[in-house]
Amino acid sequence: MEENLKPKKKVLIVDDLMQAEMLREILLGNYPNEMEVAIFSNAGDAVEWLETNWPDVVVVELFLLYGNAAELLGKITDPGLQETGLRLIQFIHKTTEIKNKSPVPTFLVTTQRSKNVNTDDSVTRIYEKPFSTLKFEDDLCKTLGIKSKIPPELLAV
Repeated sequence: MEENLKPKKKVLIVDDLMQAEMLREILLGNYPNEMEVAIFSNAGDAVEWLETNWPDVVVVELFLLYGNAAELLGKITDPGLQETGLRLIQFIHKTTEIKNKSPVPTFLVTTQRSKNVNTDDSVTRIYEKPFSTLKFEDDLCKTLGIKSKIPPELLAV
C-alpha cells in the first residue's frame, strides 16, 4: 500500500539562547514526520541557510548576534533600528519579494518588548520570555496546517 507522504514543513529558529534547542527537541519529538527544524544562533548563519532553503515559518529572537551578516543586514533597514531580529525579519520579507515567494509567517521571541515591534505584516506573533511552550507549539501547528498534539485542556490554563 502506497503511503501519501507530504513534504515536511521547514521551521527556521534563530535564537542565541538554549530555549531554541529545547523547542527543536519538542517539535521533532512530537512531529518527526511533519517538520524539519533548522536552528542558528546568529543572523549570519541563518542568512547563509536561506540561500539554499526556504522556511514555512520563522522564529526569531529580537536581540541576536549579527554573525557574518552585520553589513548585509545594516544596509536593508532603517539605521535607527537596533534589534537584529527585526533586521533579519525585514531581510526575509525583502527576499520573499525578490524571489517571488509566499510571505513567511514570523514568530518573534523576546525578553523585553520594543517600541519597534508590532504584530503587522512582518511579525505574525510575539512571545515574551518566559512563554508557554505548549501554546507556542499549538500556534506553530495551526500556522503550518498541522494537527496539534496538545490537548485543548492544557491550553485553557
